[in-house]
Amino acid sequence: MADEKPLTKAQFVAALQEIGVATKKDVGQIVSQEIAANGLASKEDLKDLRGQVKKDIDDALHDQFAEYHAAMVAPEFEKLQTKMKEGFIQVDRRLSRLEADVSAIKNDVQGLTEELSLKPSRVEFNELKRKVDKYHPTA
Repeated sequence: MADEKPLTKAQFVAALQEIGVATKKDVGQIVSQEIAANGLASKEDLKDLRGQVKKDIDDALHDQFAEYHAAMVAPEFEKLQTKMKEGFIQVDRRLSRLEADVSAIKNDVQGLTEELSLKPSRVEFNELKRKVDKYHPTA
């Protein structure tokens, strides 16, 4: 037994073929012959069928999504759009009223500014007061 060497892969395959065990290649040939003889679907046929089924499912899902969007989503968007338009109209009305109020306030500020521009500034007032106090002291 010590003199025995392990079998190589080629020797092992040859031994299996000698006793009648089918190899992967043999099984593939037998399956191909059976498919051809019985009119069964080949790998290519199955691949084509799988592609067609996938396309059909994609088309059906697309149709369902389109119907859902048309029936459920689009009307909700339209309602939301209508509410937003109504809200913007209300905001515009409020802004129009505020514009009138702001315009009145601006006019008041301009009037006050004009009135105050006739009066001397604090620095000018203090300078005039110092001159008056110099020539006409009160105490």
